[in-house]
Parts: sequence; structure tokens; C-alpha cells
Amino acid sequence: MKSKSNSANLHNGVTFIGKDPTTGAELVGTATETDGLAAWGGEFGYRPLRAASDLMSTQAMVDQAAKTRLATEIASRAVTQTCEALWHPGIELRDRPNLVLPDRKVPSKILGYSLPLSGGAMSVTLRLPVTL
Repeated sequence: MKSKSNSANLHNGVTFIGKDPTTGAELVGTATETDGLAAWGGEFGYRPLRAASDLMSTQAMVDQAAKTRLATEIASRAVTQTCEALWHPGIELRDRPNLVLPDRKVPSKILGYSLPLSGGAMSVTLRLPVTL
């Protein structure tokens, strides 16, 4: 099966607007993704997100707000996957184990699990980061 790229709800750039309280001038901070398939102007093109806050009152504040919002957008890219694992009584929701694959380890977060009463494998639902 061939996978297809989808840009729904994908943002690879942020424009953050603030306002200088003394002059009333608009302040604009921008941040763009520079690496990977989601890079600004790359395979997904230009997918800006606009945000604003009058609390951002200096250029440094709007610049940092744009960078922080872009980092949040990138971090929110994730998929859920259910898999079977060896039974472990110490597992808890929101634990952050590494999913071990043949070629790498992928950091994950446990969203749910079920422990079998009769022994055997447990079912674990993980949140995995998407790397574009």
C-alpha cells in the first residue's frame, strides 16, 4: 500500500501579531519550519497559521510567540497505534515508553491498555509522533 501525504490541518509557518501599547503599531513575528517534508515551501507548500494577542507588546515577545506556537504545531503531529505487548503490571496511563522497532526506538505515550485476566499479551494504545 502506498501512503499519500495529506496537508489537512498541517501548518508549517506561524505569523503572530501583537501591538505596541505606546504607539499602537502592529508588531509581526514569524516562524517557519525549515527541515523535512513539511518545510516551508516544500512538498506541502506554504501552510501558515495566524495568531494574535494584544498581550504581546514587544517585537521580542511576538517573535518568541511565533516560534513557540510553531513548536507546538510540530509537536502535535501524532498518530495512535494499538499493539500487543508482554504483560506488565506496572504500566500506567501517560507512561512514556520507547516503541522498539528493528531500526530505531520511537518515543511514545500510553493512551490506554487492557490487561488479560487469563494471561497472555496485553493490548496497548500508543500515541506516536509523526515525522514528516
